[in-house]
Amino acid sequence: MSFGYDGAALFFHTAQSGKKIEFLESNNRVCFEFERNVGLQTSPDVACKWTFAFESVIGYGSVSELIDPAEKTRGLDQIMLHYSGKRWELDTSLLARTRVWQVLIDSLTGKRGEEKAG
Repeated sequence: MSFGYDGAALFFHTAQSGKKIEFLESNNRVCFEFERNVGLQTSPDVACKWTFAFESVIGYGSVSELIDPAEKTRGLDQIMLHYSGKRWELDTSLLARTRVWQVLIDSLTGKRGEEKAG
């Protein structure tokens, strides 16, 4: 799922309908997880020494749909900024067919599995 982050909230967009929206509308409490720098660590001789190096974060929060066109534009801009590193002029005609959501983050925890030496 494409997302943006402004330091306090996550932003993502969806189509007009679907299973994800059914879940979001029935319960606004969410949990999310992201990982990066994932790498398989292997051992030529011992199966139990296989593992992963990784960095991950798990968070909890509440999700709400952004309805105001200015807020929707801000959410979409955060998504584009996250992936491109720059701000964009967005075609506001697309706002009518795009649902934009904000997750206000209540808590975050992180974990790192270090890369093992050879």
